[in-house]
Amino acid sequence: MFEVFVGHNKEASHQQPFAKQVDCPHCRSTARIALTSLEGATPNTGPRVSDLHLNQKDAFWPHDSIAFAIYFCKKCGIATVLWNQA
Repeated sequence: MFEVFVGHNKEASHQQPFAKQVDCPHCRSTARIALTSLEGATPNTGPRVSDLHLNQKDAFWPHDSIAFAIYFCKKCGIATVLWNQA
């Protein structure tokens, strides 16, 4: 299960808090945070993203609970996602 937060929530990360804005990788303008989400770190929270695919030698996939932030570029509007894991 995921907890979803509108905007910046410094608690919605398994590592360092997500930045409020980042460089857009598509046009190099500024992308601003829209949503943050935290996947439960305990086994009793239901299926996890890490359970969807096997983490193989040549195909990386998260091996633990994840958190992510969705950013929208103020110039091109394209979404960018940053994530981390427990």
